[in-house]
Amino acid sequence: MTLKTLKDIQIIGPDGVEDNEYVKRLLRAEAVKWVKKFDKEREDGGMLRGEWEKNWIKHFFNLTEADLQEEKK
Repeated sequence: MTLKTLKDIQIIGPDGVEDNEYVKRLLRAEAVKWVKKFDKEREDGGMLRGEWEKNWIKHFFNLTEADLQEEKK
């Protein structure tokens, strides 16, 4: 199986039970933080460093602009 996005991951907890939704929510929240960090660095005069990483994170974690706006609230 080729891993394409977060949707493709099946997470099994220590008790052997699938724990996908909780873990995926945590991972998505962390991904949003990283995207915002890259955006802030760029606003502060940083170079395009992080642009590729930001785009990869947004793709892998299936983040939309709405997701990023939602987290600002």
